[in-house]
Amino acid sequence: VKAVVDGLKPYRDKIKREVIREDVDTLLKIPIRRISMYDINKAKKEMQEIRRRLVEIEKNLVGIIPYSIAFLQELIEKHREDFPRRTEIVSFEKVDVREAAKRELKLSYDKSSGYLGYQVNGQTLFEVSPYDRVLFIRKDGTYSVVDVPEKLFVGKGMLHCGFVDKDLVFNVLYKDPNGSPFIKRSHIDKFILNRTYALVPEDGQLLKLTTHSDRKLSLDYKPKPRLRVLQEEFAIADYPVRGLRAGGIRLSTRELKACKIL
Repeated sequence: VKAVVDGLKPYRDKIKREVIREDVDTLLKIPIRRISMYDINKAKKEMQEIRRRLVEIEKNLVGIIPYSIAFLQELIEKHREDFPRRTEIVSFEKVDVREAAKRELKLSYDKSSGYLGYQVNGQTLFEVSPYDRVLFIRKDGTYSVVDVPEKLFVGKGMLHCGFVDKDLVFNVLYKDPNGSPFIKRSHIDKFILNRTYALVPEDGQLLKLTTHSDRKLSLDYKPKPRLRVLQEEFAIADYPVRGLRAGGIRLSTRELKACKIL
């Protein structure tokens, strides 16, 4: 009691009234922890441990990936026998996004305007994804490979449109300036996107195109003196498949009048 009274004497001016026994008893009822050198040393030790952990944590945050790996490995070593693996480890294969994407867009061609794309109102050709690439062949025998277009002018009378298939054989019948017919069979397996290429020579005129190699070509020639044979048929499969840069094979020296695919 005396220690409390003596301890309050320096604060009499702030208390502004005399401290009575009831005040002292009220104060003594409040639990007060005794501070000793033991408590001070213990607090210092705790603070040192906290600072050490802070340094360690900051270091681990900088190298969070190796720390995480080491932490997980420690867990595995500690609990491996108590918790055996239930999952199966398998290998992962890379998947091309073009193969994984869903084909939900309708690629259409408007014959009257010559536009191709999934934002075109016209005949629906097939369904595509935004990651697909399509090959189209124009009426003049030129072709291009492009990413699926929203709306692209490809010209009226488009002869072919489809996915790029490097194994597909394109069979072309064309004639030179003299009217002589030629056949050319090729794969379209090399290209640069959005570039225009030609299936037939610059001075050639494309007449027919088909991807069906089991068909035949029926040729009608213009009548001329001493010309007895005015019609012939040729099996497409009888002719070799050559590179795109190779010229066609001449089917006849006669001037062509008409032709069709059988």
